[in-house]
Amino acid sequence: MRHRFELPAKALTITAALFLLLGIHARSQTLSVDLKDLDFRDLPRVTFTACVAKSDSVVPILESQHFTIIENGIPYQAIVRCPPPSKINSVALVMDNSGSINPGTLEKLKESGKILVDSLGAIDEAAVIRFTNAQVIVEQDFTTNKGLLKFALDRMQAQGGTPLFDASFEAVQRLALRDAKRFAVILTDGEDTQSSLQDVQPIIDLANVEDVKLFTIGFQLTSDKAIDAMKRMAIETGGLFFDVQRPSELTEIYEQIASLITEPCCVGEYVSNNCSDSVRTIQLNVEIAADFGSDTETLITPYRPDEFNLTIDVPDDLTPAASGTGYIYIDPVPHPDLELTLSFVVEFDENLIDITPRFPLTLGTVTQNHIVNIRTIERGKVRFELERVKPSVNTNRLVGFPVQAQRIDSSRLVEFSIDSSIVEITGCHAFFTTDPDTTSICQCFRELSVQYDRTQILDVGEESLLPIVITQGLVEGMGAQLRFEIEVPEELELVEILNGDLFPDGTLFWTREGEKIYFEVPDFAAPFDTSGVLALLRLRAPTLRSATSFPFSMGNRVLLQECCPMTSDSLATTVLVDGLCDKIVMRRPGISVSTMPNPVSTFNGGQGTIRLHVPGTHADREYTISLTGMHGDEATEIRTLYLTEGDHELTFNTSGLSSGKYILAVTGGGEMFSHNIIVVK
Repeated sequence: MRHRFELPAKALTITAALFLLLGIHARSQTLSVDLKDLDFRDLPRVTFTACVAKSDSVVPILESQHFTIIENGIPYQAIVRCPPPSKINSVALVMDNSGSINPGTLEKLKESGKILVDSLGAIDEAAVIRFTNAQVIVEQDFTTNKGLLKFALDRMQAQGGTPLFDASFEAVQRLALRDAKRFAVILTDGEDTQSSLQDVQPIIDLANVEDVKLFTIGFQLTSDKAIDAMKRMAIETGGLFFDVQRPSELTEIYEQIASLITEPCCVGEYVSNNCSDSVRTIQLNVEIAADFGSDTETLITPYRPDEFNLTIDVPDDLTPAASGTGYIYIDPVPHPDLELTLSFVVEFDENLIDITPRFPLTLGTVTQNHIVNIRTIERGKVRFELERVKPSVNTNRLVGFPVQAQRIDSSRLVEFSIDSSIVEITGCHAFFTTDPDTTSICQCFRELSVQYDRTQILDVGEESLLPIVITQGLVEGMGAQLRFEIEVPEELELVEILNGDLFPDGTLFWTREGEKIYFEVPDFAAPFDTSGVLALLRLRAPTLRSATSFPFSMGNRVLLQECCPMTSDSLATTVLVDGLCDKIVMRRPGISVSTMPNPVSTFNGGQGTIRLHVPGTHADREYTISLTGMHGDEATEIRTLYLTEGDHELTFNTSGLSSGKYILAVTGGGEMFSHNIIVVK
């Protein structure tokens, strides 16, 4: 859904007047205001630091109502937290060292806690409180000795359960006894499982009474109940909640909390209604009683467009049970300084395809070095979830995913799509359009008929060509893979192997190991026809006393044609219409034409026999018999003769012709009857 911020005309008039009063009208400034550390990385939430002084002294008592932010002429009420006048900070570090914290994370937690300890001033104090196995343990009570505090952190080991509420309540009770600014920094990686307290409300109530601010850190929390509890403790006591997914983020979070605790200036935030501007002018006005001050900053900021497009790109085709990689693309490219939290659903036909295994491919994508969750929400629907992704690579390739074709019995087109109505984005809202894509599952296993042309009868020492023929099943012009083996009796001499007329030269390969010959068309070469001679074996007969039969066998046949569903931008055809007197095709029985042998080989002298059957309807007329090349060039005229009803035979010779496919045509009486023959040198 598209979200836009619009002001009515009356509001615009008031805004303009307010801008004139606050931004243009000259006013004596008795306060010194320094606006700094503007941070737009969590848009629409914007944070800043404001130092306010009067006569070179920090103004001690400031509240949110004293501040007004104006962004690009639009006023916002900011939430501002200013430090109390006390100069001492008391900090309770409440650390979860339950058994669910892995050793690497625990070490990073100790390191981050030490950073906060080091940031404290010389007179600031801290305590270390840990919880495990239904116990709350004060590892180190309040002290200004940073060495003791670090030693206490080093002693922690991961073990036991999570009495989070009891530990937090203990920290607030101990802070209530300190005469200082009071803070508790509470971290957990799971839901409370062992506290005597059943709710966070007593903790919040006591913290507000004793003026204790709670900063809470949820590490890889998955429970909504735990997240809600941590948020409530922070927000309802004037602190902040931090959602952390990676151990590497802990250092930055503890540094940020340390700056909030020790900062003598005010820390503020507001929610902007403008995510698409990349250049912003921010004016901060501070007014308390009769005193007024202002500061202005103009800067280039992260931004998010009002509209994105998500496009799916999947492989053009897959064979059954094969796998490939699909990608989601996002346009325009997300800003590298703005975290992206996004959820969308990819839909497909689960009977034909699957996204499996359920892991993302992030190398070289926006999500590189980040966690992306892929989970099935129902059959044929997979949800992708990106959580606080800071783009690692300047690319529009968002994330990749594995694609697995199912085993099916025919070729199919499979569409992948994203439902634009359920794309969810956190933070700055945007309108999403989506583009689908399709992949073809190419299933064309056929019972292709591969056979020897005929039984060979040879004289002693005679050479002959044995054709290996595919008689039917191929689709002309469409890539095919063939693999099979023939076992040749060792007594027969295999002189050579010749490529047939079915595939282009250089696409059929063969090797011989003993009596076996292995044939392969490995790279989806396109056949010239639906049938034809695949290869020819030139054999020489041995010298034997008695007649002998030599059987040939064929095995391990794999014949696959890549016949994916074809798509095209345009189709063309030709329509032929008969005239009243002139006919294109005669639709009555005609002369039957056949030849023996086929193919015709010059090693047999190039001699062939034509067999004609002439019905009475076509008898008693003159016919011309000729051989014509496939490209229409006439090769030779065999004979002109007068044919009567019945069967006729005549011989022809191909010794003067080159290898290839020819049309044997019988023409006469305005009609033509034809038969394809193959000539092999």
